Amino acid sequence: MLINNELKYAYRQPIVWVASIAVCLFSTLIGLGCLHEQSTVNELYQVYALLQMLIMPAAFAVIAATLLFRDSTSNMMALIDVTPVSFRVRWRTRVFVSTAILSFPMLFGFVVVCGVFASQTTWLMGLQSFFLISLFGIVQSSFLLILIAFYLVKRSCTPFTLYAISAAVGIVYIVIGGILGFQFLSGSAIVSEVFYTFMLWADPFGITPLLDINVSDQASNVPFIVNRIVYFIVGVLVFLALSKVSINLNVEHNNKKAVKPAQEKTRRHVYMRLPDLPVVHLLFLNFKVLLSSKLTPVILVIWASIVLNEALSTLLSAQAYNLNNSITALNAVSWDVYLLFTSVCLALWSGLVCWHTQRNQFADVLSSTPISNWQKIMVDMITLLICLLVLTVFMGVASLMAELIAGSDISLSHYVQQIIFSLVPQALLAVIFVCIHHLAKSVIKAGLCIFALLIIKFTPITSALGITHLLWNIAGSPLQPASQTKLFLESEQVFLPFMLFWSVVAATLCVFAVKLSHRGTGYVMNKKPWTMPAVAMVLLTLGAGGFMHVQITKEKPLTYQKQRMQWQADYEQAFRYFADLPQPTMTELETKIGFYPEQGKAYFDVQYTLENNSEYPISQFLVSRDGNHKNWSLALINREGEIKPPKLNQYEIRLAKPLEVGQSLNLKVSFMLKQVMFWPSSEHLIIKPKWSQIAAQSILPMVGYQPEFEIQDPLERANKGLIAEPSQTGEPVKAMLRTTLSTQLKHESQAPGVLSKQWQEDNRMFYQFSTNQPIELDVVWQSEPRIILHE
Repeated sequence: MLINNELKYAYRQPIVWVASIAVCLFSTLIGLGCLHEQSTVNELYQVYALLQMLIMPAAFAVIAATLLFRDSTSNMMALIDVTPVSFRVRWRTRVFVSTAILSFPMLFGFVVVCGVFASQTTWLMGLQSFFLISLFGIVQSSFLLILIAFYLVKRSCTPFTLYAISAAVGIVYIVIGGILGFQFLSGSAIVSEVFYTFMLWADPFGITPLLDINVSDQASNVPFIVNRIVYFIVGVLVFLALSKVSINLNVEHNNKKAVKPAQEKTRRHVYMRLPDLPVVHLLFLNFKVLLSSKLTPVILVIWASIVLNEALSTLLSAQAYNLNNSITALNAVSWDVYLLFTSVCLALWSGLVCWHTQRNQFADVLSSTPISNWQKIMVDMITLLICLLVLTVFMGVASLMAELIAGSDISLSHYVQQIIFSLVPQALLAVIFVCIHHLAKSVIKAGLCIFALLIIKFTPITSALGITHLLWNIAGSPLQPASQTKLFLESEQVFLPFMLFWSVVAATLCVFAVKLSHRGTGYVMNKKPWTMPAVAMVLLTLGAGGFMHVQITKEKPLTYQKQRMQWQADYEQAFRYFADLPQPTMTELETKIGFYPEQGKAYFDVQYTLENNSEYPISQFLVSRDGNHKNWSLALINREGEIKPPKLNQYEIRLAKPLEVGQSLNLKVSFMLKQVMFWPSSEHLIIKPKWSQIAAQSILPMVGYQPEFEIQDPLERANKGLIAEPSQTGEPVKAMLRTTLSTQLKHESQAPGVLSKQWQEDNRMFYQFSTNQPIELDVVWQSEPRIILHE
């Protein structure tokens, strides 16, 4: 009866349904997305480990807060304690039901995943894998997490402590997985064999020994079996100990506080009069809430330790390559580590700051004061921004300490630049989090929305669903880590447009948050938010988003991997027959290039000399170019023939009179290149005033069928219906090069070959280069300021 009542209560909560469905969908989609036709058992175990790190902590926080903290959040603990049901029976039922509800969605997802895996291998292997993952993995891990929540309830902790611990579980396991060599974590490696051996036996969730299992070695199962048995026994003993005595520590603690003399309380507190400004008082109250939390100093200490460890270990390993400098130190922490850690901290602190009035039953009182919505929202934003600034300063100071210990070359100017690039996106994310909390009517709904944003931002879920896009990086940009030679030059242009777009998004959310803020009461303050300014902001956001999407796809038509692979498959299916036809050979290229770095443009006119070196006359040939470079034209010189309209960005040419053996023809190609603004520049194509470089192989059209454009992965070839084996790559093309470069007066240019002539005309510098013999077309053309070039 008790179990039935608990289940009825649980599934009457909409948040439990939402969490269960979300976990089930994520488990299924991510699991199926990670499998392929040749998946091994170890790869299936890695899928479970990934979900254990990403999905289960979030589901645990939602379900435990809803089912186990309901007595304290509704102020019913004293009443519940006097009911006829004993404390042990009540909590035995709750722990059992909570464990079942937390486990079932992932179990259902893995039924589907293991079923697909079994269809690719054997049903026996699929059943064995599901048994190990479900009973010893999902169920037991859920039981241990629920015990943690049970302990927090007995300690009268708040749900915020539960959220912090659940986030810490995921973050700590990701960090530990990186130093234990978990294969699904990029850049991971076994740092210490001693620590790895320790985790084989002591990993509380059994991930390390599970991933260490070798199907061909039965002895590798021993650590996993022993680990799971030991932790099951420990879990049962802990549960029995926790359910032994019913103590309402919160009431006892309050009673002790009540008997303290007023004089002692007065002596221990020093009050300072604040300015009579509502904003100042609200700001003081927010920081009082943050500083009174025991987790805040722990977070700061952990963060400083992580930064110091990561930066120092990276610097020491880089000494062998003479790369121990500020660029190496900050690149080790200011991207993945900083972004993930600060995002999670902002998510936790935003919930603590925006909802503390409701937790203290003060929200209705605050809503009746003359404090306006925009003041409350602004104060919450300022609080989070100051906290973010503190974390960023901690990162800078800890990284600087690591450099001093390692004897690194310190560059303070790079610290300033890196901190700006790291701080601004996270500041926008903090603003978005605060707006979400003021728009949502409950902390659970706000938390789920923020959790969904973090999943989209930091996991490959959108790639698994086939909807990749640069704008899924919420409040971020495709800015790349600084290089040792050019710093941020290759990608700095993307920072401003993306930050402007996310600033517009944040401003729009702020407008609606001010109009609709419930300020913790759960009641919407303004029933008509669609005023002219609000409509204008929405239209501006949609217009900016549409403009960003158009520019992203325009600059790179094959925007994502899925599109490129489809283009490669179409190219092979449409033009592979040219591989069996004789094609002319490029023997000479006369190239005229005009660099305009200030405009971010370069103009090309290339004349090809093609010769028939085959044994047969040539009546048709193909001119191929990468699908990302469109808008180019070609023409035959002193030769008649039909040039078909481009298909897949390729030109087919049919000659009116076949090209006999030993004969040659001339072909002229013209195109313009433009510096991309919404994608990081490749070192093969960058046109900027500080540095311009263009690689021939990435942009020049090539004559004949190009096997390099084919898909090389056998599985993808099978999925696209292509023949099993890709074409063999032929010998690299060699040709004589004659290049005429023009650039602005303050620049100098470099090209393959020997400089034969140099002159000034129309306020531009001209350079002429030529080669003495045929060379491979793996060459670059450069234009740089004279000072940089001479250095």
